[in-house]
Amino acid sequence: VEKVFDPKTHLLVHKMAQWHQDFYWLVRWSGMRAAEAAGLELENINLEDQVIHLVYLNDRPLKTKYSVRDVPIHPNNFELCKRLVDKGTRPFPMYWKPNRQRWEAGNNWRRRIDCNPHLLRHHATTCMRNAGFQEFVIGRALGHEVPGMTAQYGSVSPEKIRDAIL
Repeated sequence: VEKVFDPKTHLLVHKMAQWHQDFYWLVRWSGMRAAEAAGLELENINLEDQVIHLVYLNDRPLKTKYSVRDVPIHPNNFELCKRLVDKGTRPFPMYWKPNRQRWEAGNNWRRRIDCNPHLLRHHATTCMRNAGFQEFVIGRALGHEVPGMTAQYGSVSPEKIRDAIL
């Protein structure tokens, strides 16, 4: 059974530590993979062009060649990105797992807000799909290698299904 994002989750986010909240909103409004967001460096965030450059980093390889991309900064994330840049340090150093030599969220969100970063990625996919974007465009936004991979993410609203049939 597919876990569906509960919009009430947003009401619980403020109960988490600020760095968890920042990470939540960044992933929520970008659709980035948890490791992509966790391993960001300040140089990846371009406020002038309003994009986050996802590039290979020495300590954060990307999943596929399609993962290298520019993710537009959603208007809801602009102030967050500005605050992260203004801090002057790597945004999420707490997500570095030295024993595994990788960046990962590894958090306990599920217990606190019944959500995790991967579910937010599915939610971003559903939002793009319900807004009418083509699967190819959604796949590129998510950094998917194979167009068919995108079909495994998110869901389709009953209204969209009804519109398609009627």
